[in-house]
Amino acid sequence: MISFGLSEEQEIAREAMRDYAKDRIRSQARDVDEEAEVPNEFLQEMWELGLTSTQISEEYGGGGEENSPIMNVILLEELGHGDITLALAALSPSLFVKPIAEQGTDEQKAAYLPAFCGEQFHAGSLALIEPGPVFDPAALRTVASKSGDTYVLSGSKSFVPLAADASHFLVVAAIEGGAGERGAFIMSRDASGLSVSEVERNLGLRALSTHGLTLEGV
Repeated sequence: MISFGLSEEQEIAREAMRDYAKDRIRSQARDVDEEAEVPNEFLQEMWELGLTSTQISEEYGGGGEENSPIMNVILLEELGHGDITLALAALSPSLFVKPIAEQGTDEQKAAYLPAFCGEQFHAGSLALIEPGPVFDPAALRTVASKSGDTYVLSGSKSFVPLAADASHFLVVAAIEGGAGERGAFIMSRDASGLSVSEVERNLGLRALSTHGLTLEGV
């Protein structure tokens, strides 16, 4: 018989994260919202839980645990119940790390993953959403044009968490002439032609630092 109940391990993890969210996240959620800033001490505390590095291969300095989408959803749900703003800020690096760990080349993994397995919080982020009243991920306006053996990206992004502090972004763009094909591109924060906007003002997410990106022939 198929069971959709949680396993004992999943139940233990859920209870532990629920208690943590109640004691350490919800208790400071209002202060963080009113001050419109996530404390660095909180980001470091969350970093030490290993939510980003645990499922990175030991070869690159991570915990080497099996990637479990179900376990990830359970933990994220409990963190979000504590406070969605703090959860999004703390897990922003995973937006950059997880796709590379799962689908990147060996060279990409070796080049980028070790930085996210250290003792100190390391910011990275995903640039997917684009400015405008309606966003359609199937109709991206940011375009990647083939130029020799590389790509040149132009366009704009919005709602990129912790962009001002991130060392790298994973930028999703439409492939020019690709008949709807999209690609994800690893981009350094100091890439020529990339600029980061002032912090955005988001209703209900005042403490989460999000920014826009402008790409001019990156």
